[in-house]
Amino acid sequence: MLSKFFRSITLSLLLIIGSADLMAGEALNLLNEKAYDQAFRKAYVSLIKSADGEASFVLGRIYAEGLGTSKKNQTKALEYLSKAADQNDNREAVLYLATQFAKGEFLQRNYQKALTYYEKAETKGWGNFSKEKLALLGSGQLSPKVCQSLSKIISDKSTSSDLVRFGQCLVDGIGIKKNTDRAKEFLEKSLAKKSVDAGNVLLEKFYLSDLRDFQYNEVMTVFDQILENKPSQDQLKTTAKLIEDALTQLFIADKVDSANTIFYEIATHDLAKVASGFTDPKTMDVTTLEIEFVDCEYAFNNRIRGAATYFCEQVSDKGNSPKERSLAIALMASNAEFFGGMLESIEQNLTVLARNGDTTAIETIFQLYAGNDDKIIALAQTELRQLPINDAFNARIQAELDKVFEQTSSQITDGRITDTSRLKIAFELPHCPTVDLFIEKVDRRELKRSLQSLPTGSISKSCIGYKNTGLPQALEQIRQIDYRSAMDILKKSCGSGSAKACIEMAELYIQNKAPGVDALSDKARIGLYEEILERAIELDETEAYVLLGGLLIEASGGKREERGRDLLERAYSRGSIDALYLMAADELKNCFFCSAKTCQKLASYITRASSDSLYLNDAKALYKKKRCD
Repeated sequence: MLSKFFRSITLSLLLIIGSADLMAGEALNLLNEKAYDQAFRKAYVSLIKSADGEASFVLGRIYAEGLGTSKKNQTKALEYLSKAADQNDNREAVLYLATQFAKGEFLQRNYQKALTYYEKAETKGWGNFSKEKLALLGSGQLSPKVCQSLSKIISDKSTSSDLVRFGQCLVDGIGIKKNTDRAKEFLEKSLAKKSVDAGNVLLEKFYLSDLRDFQYNEVMTVFDQILENKPSQDQLKTTAKLIEDALTQLFIADKVDSANTIFYEIATHDLAKVASGFTDPKTMDVTTLEIEFVDCEYAFNNRIRGAATYFCEQVSDKGNSPKERSLAIALMASNAEFFGGMLESIEQNLTVLARNGDTTAIETIFQLYAGNDDKIIALAQTELRQLPINDAFNARIQAELDKVFEQTSSQITDGRITDTSRLKIAFELPHCPTVDLFIEKVDRRELKRSLQSLPTGSISKSCIGYKNTGLPQALEQIRQIDYRSAMDILKKSCGSGSAKACIEMAELYIQNKAPGVDALSDKARIGLYEEILERAIELDETEAYVLLGGLLIEASGGKREERGRDLLERAYSRGSIDALYLMAADELKNCFFCSAKTCQKLASYITRASSDSLYLNDAKALYKKKRCD
């Protein structure tokens, strides 16, 4: 009877436990089917009947994510999930905790706990989680755990970063057995995948660790790959330090010739700029190799960019002769794209040589700037203010500016200046032929207007040999009310053949602005005015015809009045509209009640004169006064 009783109890317990397991399974299914509230109830009842891992996982996940009508509760979630994972070894709970501790999505991020659960999953045989563990271990200092994880996932398809890290693990035996042959193999694979760090590890551990067995070709291949992979400044500094340390070893061993040879081989390859940055006092001796233009040219012809750049820079800055410097700069300037990013320094070096009259440098500058007006103007703005300027350099700048201002010069010659901005630039630079042509061709009033806002002092200094260049300076002095200085310049310019300078000087006399004019009688003053205008007429200046003609027709008959009319007619025939007004006014001076016919010349002047014409207002007033209508 007793045994029957125990059998009955045992059977009942098994039925209860079986029922609990069944409910836990149903709860998990309901969870996967997103029937969260039903899953919660089934799991909860199951746990009352039996401490089941599946049921704990279901409840833990629902609390962690706030599924169904449940609110998120991280404390309860961790309680249920930990029981499932730690006490019941539930696979779903272990992997869920590993993932959530790693991501920090529903549980607070904890990398150490994530690693612990991933390792437990691997121990239980639930998969290989080396990639996940590596991500948690990070890319910092290598550790046995990192290396062991790498060893489980490494393959030809691995990233260059993982390949180089595993190569370092193998070469140093970190957490795994040391194997230098395999290490080199993985490092070379990483370098082929554009890893600069792999190249530096190969140099450090294999190619530059013992220079007694210096494998030139292999080393140069690594150098090539490092530079092709576009290293960062820090990576390049690492490369330089490896080279420097290797060369220092040779110096310590008094193998200076070997060090120089290796440096030269490196420099004529493509790491010249790296080598030029060495800081060790011993290795500095290496960089004092005597570099000549042939080295620069050799590196360029062989398309070794780094070496060509370094050598050509060295020669252009410290060449043995001006010719060597000039040749190097000319080569760089003519191939600016090859020597990318150096154009500004090339131009500066060329300019320094050109200032000293180096004909090659001068020629190269304008080959470089061919067709670029803005560059030529910018150069002229700098150099034509650096007085005194070298004659050859100045002559070439002026010749190039001839092309820049060709259209402006044509407009001046044709008497129709439309591009006033270019004209202003010509005076500011100055471009002597354009300035001189402008002074020769335009009337004095237009010239004075154009010079109102320009600093003209540099014109006379830069344009030696151009006869009219003193006039702008004189006009500037007049603007500053320095009549004495202006008169000195005008006398010299007038005597040298500048008709407009003569007229400006005559104007100072007639306006009582000339120094000492107060001591003269009106007759003497007007006499000087006439004398100076006669000099301008000798120089065939149309404005002088107008001014002197206007003065002489005021005479009461005789040869003076007759000559005045002749001068005005000649001026008018040359296109002077002002002469037409003076002629018209002369004809109307004895006419009290004039007709349209007698006022014909005056009307013609009013119609044709520009709005800023000197006599326009006087002409309109005269037309009204004489009742020409």
